[in-house]
Amino acid sequence: MKKMASIIQLLYFSDLLPHKYPEDSANLFAALEKHHVAYGFIKGAKDIRIRDFMPIQIRGRLSRDNVLFRYEPSYLKNHRDLQTDFLQDIDTNWQLVNGWRPPRDFDKSEINLDGSNILISRGTRDEKVVIISDRIFSENPQYGKAELVRELASVIDHRGCEMIIIIPSLESDITGHADNMVRFLDGQTVLCNEAFSLGSFNQQLQTILQYHGLDMLEFPSASPDGQRSYLNYLETDEAVFLPVFGIEADARAVAAAEKLFSKPVEPVMIPNIAADGSGLHSISWDMSYCIWND
Repeated sequence: MKKMASIIQLLYFSDLLPHKYPEDSANLFAALEKHHVAYGFIKGAKDIRIRDFMPIQIRGRLSRDNVLFRYEPSYLKNHRDLQTDFLQDIDTNWQLVNGWRPPRDFDKSEINLDGSNILISRGTRDEKVVIISDRIFSENPQYGKAELVRELASVIDHRGCEMIIIIPSLESDITGHADNMVRFLDGQTVLCNEAFSLGSFNQQLQTILQYHGLDMLEFPSASPDGQRSYLNYLETDEAVFLPVFGIEADARAVAAAEKLFSKPVEPVMIPNIAADGSGLHSISWDMSYCIWND
């Protein structure tokens, strides 16, 4: 009988990152190395926000669970120079990370969906919960809303996800990405920006999450427009890497994270990356899968 020997964790960034943001990148890579997190670089990206156009690991652990969605966001309509085509632009001769490379096989979907706009619950249970903002409707006008949800279900559900939740998007955030608004703390609990920064938006969000049986906890907010979000953190098996911006609210965010997470919390100063509307989650791409031994 085969037994699971280990979980291989793969983490990548665009090779543009250290050139465009040398100070912020140095802070990030020093934090990763402090916690012995291995990482590599992806070649061919036109932007640093690589999560948006890379394949998405729906369930995890198996290559057939990877899906490549169409990447044609409306907010890049006038900035085609920043729009990466994974199939044409990315060099898939991946660098080794932890002695392994990502699998090259994946399914393709014609649904237009950024990787930063799909969140998948963490935890040990096999069946996952998926959260996507309603920006997906305006990005796919060729579908009716009910039709699009059914198509999403056909792509996602059979990979072991029991529920797809559509939440409202922030009008002030041009991307409409879910990872600036909410993050899964575990399979049952979702973090969101604190209510005073978003007013009635949080009440609507809480109603939707509670209707689907999830709990919601508020997390300190850096700015109400979603441009700087502490929720856009990077979590690995070793630590939570929390973006900080050199502002007064940073200390509250670090203290809150240290109470919530059982693993170490490492603040990472990224004011320049954040000023351009990015966070640690959106500029990274990670995968994990099991290695089985006899």
